Amino acid sequence: MRLLLPNFQFEDTLRNPAFCPGGQTVAALEDLASTMAVLAEPNDRVLLPTEQRPAGLPDWLAVDQFVTAGQRPVSGRLLPWGWTQECRRWHSGEGPAPPDQIDVQCVNSREFLARHDRVWLMDGGWQEQPFGRFCRTESEWAEAIDQMPAAPSRWCAKPQYSHAGRNRLLGSGSTLNDQQRGWRNRQLQAGGVYVEPWRQITQEWSLHFDVTPEGDMALIGATELINDKMGRYAGNLVCSPEELQLPDEVLISARQLARECGQAGYWGPLGLDGFRFRDANGNAGIRICNDINARYSMGRLALAGRRLCQPVDRVLWCQIRTAAKDVSKQDSEFSDPSETARMLLATYDLKGVRITRVSPLAMGSRPVRTTTLLLSGNCLNRLKTAERTLREHLAQHG
Repeated sequence: MRLLLPNFQFEDTLRNPAFCPGGQTVAALEDLASTMAVLAEPNDRVLLPTEQRPAGLPDWLAVDQFVTAGQRPVSGRLLPWGWTQECRRWHSGEGPAPPDQIDVQCVNSREFLARHDRVWLMDGGWQEQPFGRFCRTESEWAEAIDQMPAAPSRWCAKPQYSHAGRNRLLGSGSTLNDQQRGWRNRQLQAGGVYVEPWRQITQEWSLHFDVTPEGDMALIGATELINDKMGRYAGNLVCSPEELQLPDEVLISARQLARECGQAGYWGPLGLDGFRFRDANGNAGIRICNDINARYSMGRLALAGRRLCQPVDRVLWCQIRTAAKDVSKQDSEFSDPSETARMLLATYDLKGVRITRVSPLAMGSRPVRTTTLLLSGNCLNRLKTAERTLREHLAQHG
């Protein structure tokens, strides 16, 4: 038996082992916890982040596949979203020993990324200088800003550990206001800041690898990232690396980066996020990797969720944030977003799109606000249209 642990606050814990999420964050973690069940094999269990149990499960899930923290078995191989010190204390000794914590922290850090952040220019081969610069001091920060490309010199600064575009600072030029200066100083004191030029992104993706304890690696698939109008994560389209039409040099570089993660001591699931972009002058390029996710990821779950769909179908994993619901209702009265979605797609004549719900309807007596759905069918454009239609409608009407 394996215990799947959805510790989605992984990066927060790397930054601060004493991190304690607030109420809204706890609710969001509860909403997403069941998604790790797509990785489950027979007899596996998902270890819930709180004592709240799921209600209104989809047909492919059973309630006995979930255990709360208070029911955690003493045996069973632990399979966390990402390895932290707390996870290591829970390791039962079954299966291989987890990677050393210092190696997990190293590979997930932006300091490690800075040494491998390469750019392929579509009309000129490899860019000579790295994409960004990791800064530990104010003087290094000043030098990094001064070296930004010519105006408009917009930049993006990120802390040592973060994910999903959170806790970043956007700016232009060298002058900072009090709030920006305070953010920068806090992050410098906490371990450093990565400064990179702001680019117009035209396509984002993730390449997904398995790295073995022996340091071997295998590329197992790819997903294209889908964002909403605000730039927030909305889902992943399952695809093959070949469909991304990346130059051979880019794929070779990505494979080498995966090997170097293994050589640095990490093993386990690995996602490398990259993107196509245009600079201020309209020149096109490819950033090999803007984030190293030495952990599981939603894209990796999307690859696993493909088993719930027809083998010949295209698959899109999407997260729908629904409007506020009446919390006074009984569990049996909670509406099913997948049923609403089916009626909505019929209204828009989006036939041929099948819907598989991944999330429960509620956690305890609280309705789930972020519902994960699998959309599948044989028409790629129809899947993308269906995802956008559902996201915009359900966000307004629930």
